[in-house]
Amino acid sequence: MPIDEEDFHEFYTRWNRSIYGFCRMFLGDDEPAELATQEAFVQYVREQEPLTVSQLPRKLMRNAIRESIKLERKEPRFPDTEELEDILPLLPPSDRAVFILRSTLDVSAIETAGILQLPIEQVNESWMKASLYLRDVWLKKK
Repeated sequence: MPIDEEDFHEFYTRWNRSIYGFCRMFLGDDEPAELATQEAFVQYVREQEPLTVSQLPRKLMRNAIRESIKLERKEPRFPDTEELEDILPLLPPSDRAVFILRSTLDVSAIETAGILQLPIEQVNESWMKASLYLRDVWLKKK
């Protein structure tokens, strides 16, 4: 079934910033983040999912996470700065995804659990571990 161009434009305009922001923070670089964002949207449309603008579609965010993990560097570099985007790659991928969704995109714990298909307890634990770890790294750099 063909997609209405106006509907897709509205959908893309509504969610591109959130999806790109996640991918950029997860990957720490513009070029792979743009690629992951594009792939997330392409997969979403190919699967003929509804183009909703009222709430961030879980499937779209899952696609972004999957694409970001595929494009991730194999060995994280230790940062020379105290910038969050330079420290984030030190986290394991699942903890990093939870941290970005919860702390940067302000997604609730319940919605994060739904997006990542994890138990709420694991989401809360990952968010706490990531927050404490990033704080410790940041404090050591000061």
